[in-house]
Amino acid sequence: MWTKLAIIAMLIVLFICTVYFSSSKRKEKLFLKYNKSFGKEPQNYNKEANIEFLKDFYKARKENENENEEEVIDEITWNDLDMNNVFQRINYTNTTLGEAYLYKSIKEIKYSKEKWDELEGLIKVFSENEDLRNEIRYNLSTIGKLNDPKVFNFIYRPQFNKVQGYFKYPILAGGFIASLLLCIINSKIGIGLSIFFFCANILFYQSGKTVLEDSFKIMNYLINNVIVCQKLCKINHKEFRKYKKKFRKILANCRELNKIKRYSYSLVRKNSSALLDADLVLEYLKMFFMVDIIAYHNMASILEKNKKEFQEIYDLIAMIDFALSVAYYRASLQEFCQPIFLEKDYIELENLYHPLIDEPVKNSIFIKDNIIFTGSNASGKSTFIKAIALNCILAQGLNTALCSSYKCKFSKVVTSMAIKDDILEGDSYFIAEIKSLKRLLNSLNGEIRVLAFIDEILKGTNTVERIAASASILDYGKESKAKILVATHDMELTEMLGEKYDNYHFRETVTDKEVLFDYKLHKGPSKTRNAIKLLKAMDFDKEVVNTANEIYSDFIINKKWDRL
Repeated sequence: MWTKLAIIAMLIVLFICTVYFSSSKRKEKLFLKYNKSFGKEPQNYNKEANIEFLKDFYKARKENENENEEEVIDEITWNDLDMNNVFQRINYTNTTLGEAYLYKSIKEIKYSKEKWDELEGLIKVFSENEDLRNEIRYNLSTIGKLNDPKVFNFIYRPQFNKVQGYFKYPILAGGFIASLLLCIINSKIGIGLSIFFFCANILFYQSGKTVLEDSFKIMNYLINNVIVCQKLCKINHKEFRKYKKKFRKILANCRELNKIKRYSYSLVRKNSSALLDADLVLEYLKMFFMVDIIAYHNMASILEKNKKEFQEIYDLIAMIDFALSVAYYRASLQEFCQPIFLEKDYIELENLYHPLIDEPVKNSIFIKDNIIFTGSNASGKSTFIKAIALNCILAQGLNTALCSSYKCKFSKVVTSMAIKDDILEGDSYFIAEIKSLKRLLNSLNGEIRVLAFIDEILKGTNTVERIAASASILDYGKESKAKILVATHDMELTEMLGEKYDNYHFRETVTDKEVLFDYKLHKGPSKTRNAIKLLKAMDFDKEVVNTANEIYSDFIINKKWDRL
């Protein structure tokens, strides 16, 4: 007998060791994968992000916090700057809460030195300590992402997640238990009642489960965030010690944490194809005694009662994931700096570049007054002003600027760039453009200093009226507190507004066969008009090129257009 017990004990120990060894090897492989990905672009970078979900999540959070609308980047600016792709490039998060926190950070026009002092400590630790970084990512990856709108409903509106008509489920479960016990006293009545409750419980359970199945999944997801938070408290890295204290303090505030964890075990769902006989029996027992639904309802009640405490736990996980994401993003950059926010009005940027260009040409600029940028198509003027706008957003949202030095007053970015006609609203291109410009002008004197960016102002109308209206708009804007940066082909504006706007330009070299751009910023307005030379370089018919040159020369001399 003792021999058999020893063999059984040895088999159990062998099984445990095998599982432990297999788990360790799997973890080791994951850590090697993490190390290879550190300093690289995020996986699935070109995959479309679920931005609509993040917008809804953010909206729910704003409604919960009653935040000021002025402190948000508007949708036109977001689309003008291709922020969906920028978000994908900077997004290294592992959880839904971390991803929502990242979106919130770059969407809002807000900066807290106290918050960033704490975050920079975390980012520094994650950047320098490979073991800790991998351990944190491993734990966060067990949470994963769940882009279901019910997630933010559970977080911000837990009172609406309880089971409708809940009272019947405990009665049915209790009735089934009582009928089984009654079989001991009176088997005939007990068996009859047992059959009744058996059938009723199956019916009500299946109907209730159909409605609540997705809610079970959401509840498990949120509780998993809490469990991971507890696991992070057990990490023994020296640099992480002070953060562990904060985690423990927040967890200690939630008195019913252990109770909700116990309930959560009953909601674990298994793939039907992977169910063992024992699992199948357990699933039937849950059904007969309404275990899932009763546990879920009690968990929803605890979440409602402890809404504030659980939100603190969610925010903590989100902050850790966000800090880790920033560490990964910075490691992928060829150059970055932490911004310096000034109270002075000037802007100083050194070796600035655009976050979506793989091999960028860097430029430096000192901005004291409003600026007009001129140059031909594809010369770099639009990309440069977008790079300034994006770096302002990233500096304030990620405490990270893509340049060697960033000095700027805290600002709100507003743009009028990638205009499109709106068929649903019935707006032509020009109507959409002037609406966009009107909104930009209305924003210039807000509480936060505005950086306004305009690309190809009023290009949707005729030349004479475009230049007249553009000059008037820019002259009006110069009286505001804002800084206005304009990219345009209309060199007439540099002459008309010469003393009121500084001028910079980008150049190109046109040969007989090609156009060469250096993408370097130069002081002063552009002195060249190369559109007709570009026709020649692109191998247009000689007659077209010669006629264009003749018409141009005649206009320069006579200042009017003659009939062809």
